[in-house]
Amino acid sequence: MLRPQDPGGLNRDETTMGDMLKARGYRTMCIGKWHLGRPNEYLPTSRGFDEYFGIPYSNDMNPPVLMHNTDVIEQAADLESLTRRYTEQATKFIEASKASPFFLYMPHTFPHIPLAASAKFRGKSPRGLYGDVVEEVDWSVGEVLRILRAFRTGALCPADWAPGAATLTSEDDWLEKVFPNLAGPELESLAERAEKLSFDAGDTIVAEGDPADRFYVIARGEVSITRRSPEGDEIELETLGPAQFFGEVGILAETRRTATVRAIHDVELLALSWQEFQETLEQSDRTKRDFSEIVQERLAAKP
Repeated sequence: MLRPQDPGGLNRDETTMGDMLKARGYRTMCIGKWHLGRPNEYLPTSRGFDEYFGIPYSNDMNPPVLMHNTDVIEQAADLESLTRRYTEQATKFIEASKASPFFLYMPHTFPHIPLAASAKFRGKSPRGLYGDVVEEVDWSVGEVLRILRAFRTGALCPADWAPGAATLTSEDDWLEKVFPNLAGPELESLAERAEKLSFDAGDTIVAEGDPADRFYVIARGEVSITRRSPEGDEIELETLGPAQFFGEVGILAETRRTATVRAIHDVELLALSWQEFQETLEQSDRTKRDFSEIVQERLAAKP
């Protein structure tokens, strides 16, 4: 184990994964604990990584500096915000790497002691501070996976992909964005059953008060969501685009359509019957919980 004052680090003759992948055109970044040498010549930026952000050893060692590349940006790292900032750096790196393959190495500082959690997670776990810290790390991993699914970057990008073009290219891709907890076979089966629909700009896709018989995922274009006020005025609630969805409120609340949806541009949709949607939720307790929370939020937006 290397300490902050040690003059050496990982043997210079060793080849890291960062070295190997950077030589093959990958963008590389290390976020978190390094522990392989504090002198600049042993930091990640000298060992195959384009960028580094983190505490270069355990957070119980002094001084617990926070570094960006070779610069110390905090003499005593703010531990309560550390996991959140690691997550922000990771998502920023992934989003900036859409045009090339990349390698992100992200060894979290926590749950090494001393422990700290942000206000959003502190006091939320029945397991005390340790549980709060683990839940925040779990959230962080989930955020990174969400960005990876959304952008399908690196080796998962289509061969002809260019910045600004959609990275989701098939029914499986769109449905995986909405149902990230489904395994491959279930996802493929769902994609085969989904109905492909097209609407012209200005078309009404569903009208407030209609029977709630389908769930929709947007594959191309944008739609507007509106609702009538008690006085009869039409109020615009939001605009939805690719990989977003609508139609779940009426199905899960067992009511008629609570809003009107119109195509802003030409729109392509994937549609599931109410029965297929309900069966899909039953395959994943987490997905079912997620949709229940979304329904509560959208019903709360009622004018």
